[in-house]
Amino acid sequence: MAKSSSNTNKQTARQLSAQMRQDAARREKRFRLISIGVLVAAVLGLGIAAVPIVKGYLDEKNKSAPTLADVTRPTVVNVDGGITVGPDGVAGSTGGADAVEVATYVDYMCPACGMFEDATAGQLDQLREAGLITLVVQPVAILNRYSQGTEFSTRAGAAAMYVAANAPEQFLAFHTAMFANQPEENSKALTNKEIGAIALTAGVPAEVSDAIASDKAQDEYADWIDAQTADVAERPELQSERGFSTPTVTIAGKRWDGNWTVEGALVQAVRQTVGAVPFHGGTQHGILGIIVQVIPDMPLLEQYLHPGAGVVNALAVIKGAKTAQLFKAADIVQHAA
Repeated sequence: MAKSSSNTNKQTARQLSAQMRQDAARREKRFRLISIGVLVAAVLGLGIAAVPIVKGYLDEKNKSAPTLADVTRPTVVNVDGGITVGPDGVAGSTGGADAVEVATYVDYMCPACGMFEDATAGQLDQLREAGLITLVVQPVAILNRYSQGTEFSTRAGAAAMYVAANAPEQFLAFHTAMFANQPEENSKALTNKEIGAIALTAGVPAEVSDAIASDKAQDEYADWIDAQTADVAERPELQSERGFSTPTVTIAGKRWDGNWTVEGALVQAVRQTVGAVPFHGGTQHGILGIIVQVIPDMPLLEQYLHPGAGVVNALAVIKGAKTAQLFKAADIVQHAA
């Protein structure tokens, strides 16, 4: 029975792969529209925080949802209910005490979230792999009303949670694949079998993708996703002028209202936070924090760092920095280590 299910998933996966180019073109068009909308708002002086870059906010108050007290907390989430990912790319790992937490609150049905993923995923991966940040993914379900009663946002979030718990090495790949195959709003979206097939294409083991396809992931985590969404939507620190929306980004626990459609804007915001964090000794993150304070206009060090890179090599590749600044930074690092 499991083998038959796996074969079905593989066939569906091939069909989904054939649609990916068309989906990519559609997402690129949406991204251009979002960018234009943000630009117009900026010209009019409205400010990014006031721009409704997603259609839906949490206006499903008539929907009966469980509370966090009613559900079992997944073991893979952090204290805020998010899925942490450290330098190794494994769900549940962190970058350590010195890493800044960058949390992204996303709904897999949200078009702007798909654009956000396209625009920032590569940059955030570089920061994470360098040990500068711990990425925290917070799947929420505020757009169920746009999937014709199929509760896609909840089911997709539950699938993400299931993968994080049962195939943590493949979580990020699955997360990316879900946005690569994002359905249109006001459609029936994807079935659980189709989500399972996407998981398989992302490298998730067959037994895990089969569990998604057979509704096990939904049964196990749907109530958690709904309860977590209700809780998140009421957190004061996550509110914009128009309430909670997706995507929402926090850096070190503070909501970031910058314009992520501007290349490098999110990275710059993270860089400024990294520079403000005290050095705790011995980590690439602490070293970067010192150097950023000494050379505030240098290119972001994460572009050059890689596992095993030494301080001297890191300093040597910083372009545009004056020799005196390099020596000053190296001297501070030496005395702080």
